[in-house]
Parts: sequence; structure tokens; C-alpha cells
Amino acid sequence: MSTAQSAVKMEIQAALTCEICENDRKLKWKCIDCGRFMCQRCRDVVHPKWPSAQDHTVVNIKDVGRKQKMTGTEPHKLDFTKLKCSKHAGQNSCLFCNSCGKLVCATCVAKTHKKHDLLEISEGYENRIESIKNEQKTIGKKIKFLIAATKKLEERKTCEQSTYEKVKQEVFNFERVLVEQIKQRTNQIVTELDQSLKTFKELVVKEEREAKRKERTLKEKRDELVQLTETRNAQEVFSFSESLEPTFEVNVKTSLQHIPIFCPGDLSNIEHGRLENSISKDIKLHVVTQFTIDTEAVNDLVSCPDGSFWVYNDTSRQVQKAIPDGDTVKVLPNVKLDMIDMSSFSNGEILASILESSNLVYIQPDKQKVQNSNFSVSPLATLAVHITRDEKVIVGAAEKGGWFPIQGPGQLIIMDQTGRWRKLFEVDNKNRPLFSVPVRVTTSSNSNIAVIDVISNDLLGRIIVLDDGGKVLNIYTGNPEINNEHCPFRPMDIVTSQSDSFVIAESYNYFLHILSSTGILMQCLDTKKVGIEQPKSLSVDYNGHFYIGSEKTKQKAKIFVLENF
Repeated sequence: MSTAQSAVKMEIQAALTCEICENDRKLKWKCIDCGRFMCQRCRDVVHPKWPSAQDHTVVNIKDVGRKQKMTGTEPHKLDFTKLKCSKHAGQNSCLFCNSCGKLVCATCVAKTHKKHDLLEISEGYENRIESIKNEQKTIGKKIKFLIAATKKLEERKTCEQSTYEKVKQEVFNFERVLVEQIKQRTNQIVTELDQSLKTFKELVVKEEREAKRKERTLKEKRDELVQLTETRNAQEVFSFSESLEPTFEVNVKTSLQHIPIFCPGDLSNIEHGRLENSISKDIKLHVVTQFTIDTEAVNDLVSCPDGSFWVYNDTSRQVQKAIPDGDTVKVLPNVKLDMIDMSSFSNGEILASILESSNLVYIQPDKQKVQNSNFSVSPLATLAVHITRDEKVIVGAAEKGGWFPIQGPGQLIIMDQTGRWRKLFEVDNKNRPLFSVPVRVTTSSNSNIAVIDVISNDLLGRIIVLDDGGKVLNIYTGNPEINNEHCPFRPMDIVTSQSDSFVIAESYNYFLHILSSTGILMQCLDTKKVGIEQPKSLSVDYNGHFYIGSEKTKQKAKIFVLENF
């Protein structure tokens, strides 16, 4: 087989379907002038109707190689000498008018296009092809956007269905709680009613006994009087009269307290609960105060109950304790290490993950000391570290040897305070990996888990939100109004606010993304509007104070204190 025939065969295989109707897969013909492969119908019906195709040469694809070899033509080589003028019959086009965007003949040039921007037809053709390709790219991008948007809608649909199921279950759970409480109240009311009946019966028995006693006494008195009236002994009659005393009062208490009646409660006022829109009211950024710190950037930030901070800088590879002093901070001696992430226990003790290390470490910058801990993810390397309110330790982990290319699925491990593994999240319910590189993690009050998962070497990322059983609630990949191919979503840090929202710092675009505890976007805030450039790190202390660490710009790096979170 010749080189030309091999090339033709490859072209046919690449075409797959008719290049005119794009439907029929039975390719039989090729136009040497157009360079298009076509089916029988398009060769007989469609192609001949093209004004410029009347003089084209159409050959059987079996003869394409031989025809090219005989004529010396190359595949897709175009002949611009036979292009008919659309205005002047019998004349061929000789130039391309770039001003008007059309082919012209000599008469056209003389009459209308003399002072226009005229090009060789081949150059005009190349320009037109370039424009078509650009339009093709534009359409391709739009299709890509629509596919991505459709995918997001599918994700939202899945997420909202999951939220629906969860909320529905919560409603039924609360119904059970209400029913149980109503049962308890019913039992309480019945107990009170039983006690009322018991008390009533006891009082009745008491009154009955007293009445019987009085009745017996009176009968005895009556019988004695009867005997006196029947006797003929006057002495006894007069003797009794002298000792005769007034008869005691006959008083029986019959107006006892009634059994209480039941007054049904107002069913319309039963606080069963209500549905609320998950989108919160607008949050406004408000900086309360700020501190400058002599470092390149605050890449990781942990706030302490005493008002001090633990600060880490990627460039200098040092972690320091910073104590506010006016509008600056006093920095204690540093410890140098390749740290990934850090978190603190309620007592202020710092736990950190180190590059390529399987064990978390305790950091004591004031003593310039690093100590190994019992928290291990061996044989993997530690990444994200987060200490929950109940002091569980959550660690992100991945294979050693560099993040990319991905060596294996990332993991999220939940440990107790002794370092014992309690839960491991690695795959979803379809056995697909959950994470690539989980570098940051936080939790909500209802134990939902939000993870920053880095998916590429240029730090593109996503937010994966799980429930406490590892079920995916949502995957957030950025706000389409902000994030696109020119401004991709690169999340740097994530914390849980006092209002139980997930807040994500996006340093490259100067935005904070606020998600609900199920991962639904509520709001995006432009930090530039309040003077915060490149928000690198976030922290929330146990009192709910919100902090943002930034990168050094014109001045030193800063730590901002905000309210309304």
C-alpha cells in the first residue's frame, strides 16, 4: 500500500460518518476539491446543489489514492481557480474582499471593491477557516459549560434529594419525640387524675366512717330514751333528765372536691417545628481590628482562648506563637519544620501534620521542641488535622511520595484521644474513591464533615461534605459566577463559623465562600471590599471570634478580626 493510500485509509477511519450529513456511516465518496468524505445520498443529492461544487471532482474512496497519485494533488489540497462569482455569471472569483467578507471577481473589484481590503483567495480562505475554528472553539466552550452546568444540576438534584430524605427523617424523628413527650404528659395527667380519685375516695371513706359512728351513737341514745318512756319508775325518769345533755351536731361533709375535668390543649399551638430556607440572611464583612506580623504570609492560623495565635508560614517553614501587642503582635521563638496543617486542643496544645510523616506531632514553639504523638496513619502520610469540640482527632491522609500524580485514594481517619482509629472514610457507596488529597477538614455541630480536597498540581480543589457515617451530602466546586477557566476554584482553608456554616478562604480570587452545614452555597463575600487581600487562613476560637490570616502585600502580613459570623 502506497503512502497516499495509507493516508487516505487513516482519513476514512477518522471520519467515521459522512462529513456532510454527519449521519450515514457508509462512506463511499470523497470530493477531491472539498476534501470531504460523503455517503451515496449526499454525493447524489446534497453536494451537487452547492454553487461552488459544480466543477468539483468526486471519486470513489477506493480510487482516492490512485487519483491523487495520478494528478499529483495532496489530500485536502484546494483549487481556488474555479470559484464562480455570485454576482457576475460566467466569471470566476479572483480575490477575497476582507472588508465585505466575500469572494469577488475582476468586475466586482472594478465596480465596488476597488478601495477595499483585498486578499488572495487562499489567504481569505485561511482567515475564514481560522474564524470558523474560533467559532467552533467558542461553541465547544459553551457546550462544555452547559455539560458542566448540567452536571452541577445533577449533583444538586442528588444533593437536594439527599437533603430531602434527611429532613424528612428528621421530621419523623421529631414526631416520635413529640409522641413520646405526649405519652409522657398523658401518663402524668392520668397519674394526677388517679391521685385525685384516690384522695376523693379516702375522704369519702373517712366521712362514711364518721357518719356510721355518729349513727351508732344516736341509735344507742334513742334506745335509751325509748326504755325511759316505757318504764314506770319516776325516779329514773327525773334522774335522767338532770343528766340530759344537748345532742351533738349531725354534720356529714358531702361537698367534697370534684374529680378534675380534662381541658384539651390548643393543637394549633403545638410547636412541632417548621421548614426554613437554608439560605441565610446576607452576611456583611466587618473588620473589628487587625494586627500586623513580620512574616511572608499567614498560611495556617490557630487562635487560642487567651487571645494569642499560632502562625505558620510556608516560605520560611516556621511556626510561631504570636501575642497581640497593640496593633502588632509579639512573636516568640520559632520552630522550623515542613508543616501541612495544625489544630489545637481546648487546653491550647498544638497538634500538627508534617510533610511525608505518618505521625502527628505536638509542637512547643516556646521550647523550640517537636514531640511525636500516638496519632498515626501509617503507612500513609498525614495531611489535614482537625480537633473536634469533643476532642476527637480527624486526620486526612494520602500515599507518601508526593501528592501528584495520585498514588492512591486519600483517606479520612477519625481517632479518639488515645490515637485509636474509630472511623475510616475512603470510598463512597459505589466503591469510588472519596478523596484525592484531603488537606483541610472541619466539622459542624451536627457532626457533618467538610473537607478541602486538592485534585491537581496547581491546587485546584473542591469541598466534599459528608455526614458522620461517611455519606456524601454535597460536592462544592465553586461559584459559577466567580469561578471559571480563568479563575478556577482554589480553596486554601476552611473553618466552621459560630452560626454553624462552613467558611472557605479562596486566596487567589479574594473571596470567602459560605456553605450551609450540608454543603449548599449560601453566599460569597469579596474580602477586598474590607481591605483583606489574599485570605490564606481562617480560625474561629471557642468564643466564636473569627480570624483571617493574609499574605504579605505592600506591607507585612496581617491577621484580621471580624464579627457577624
